[in-house]
Amino acid sequence: MGNPEIQRKIGQSIDRDAAMTLKQLEAFYWTATLRNFASAATRLHLTPSTLSKRISELEAELDTRLFNRSSQRALLTASGERLIEHARHMLEIQNRIRTDVTPSSTFRGICRFGISELVATTWFPAFVRRVQSLFPELVLEPQVDFTARCERKLKRGEIDFAVIPGPAESTQLTSELICELDYTWTSSPERIQPNTELPESPSSALQTRYF
Repeated sequence: MGNPEIQRKIGQSIDRDAAMTLKQLEAFYWTATLRNFASAATRLHLTPSTLSKRISELEAELDTRLFNRSSQRALLTASGERLIEHARHMLEIQNRIRTDVTPSSTFRGICRFGISELVATTWFPAFVRRVQSLFPELVLEPQVDFTARCERKLKRGEIDFAVIPGPAESTQLTSELICELDYTWTSSPERIQPNTELPESPSSALQTRYF
């Protein structure tokens, strides 16, 4: 058996040398964002035990609890609330470094995302051709679904992002405007009676039968 005092000093030295990692911050960020440990593990392709270990290591490094373990959901403590923006910022820097430094031809893997029927039947085919020409090793797995279902899949970590009309209704998701489209009401003149006044509001149009 070794000297307990020496073992204690070695342990202290190891603790001082330990440092938080981006993987730990990533585990914390997605757990806090999805508010569920299992969903975060699925999102990061980790086992629940690996995810828990990374969060525990981060808590040990910061010497504070980041989640309230008494709740079934992943609820942040005051320290966790203060850390969330720092973690997001660090992960954004990581992504920018990868984008700026990594050659585009090396992008590979599977990208799962949700799209609405409108997107799937308009500009999406051209988008797929463009991505495949730029990143031939990247596999796209689109899931055409209703907007509400796309949002639920995002919150569960089943997809990486979603392209939907309008901002997300859930406060747990971050929306970013990528484009704006103009829509018009169109119909064959034979389908609408002459001198019919059409409403400007789509909601009121749905309540009236014109043909």
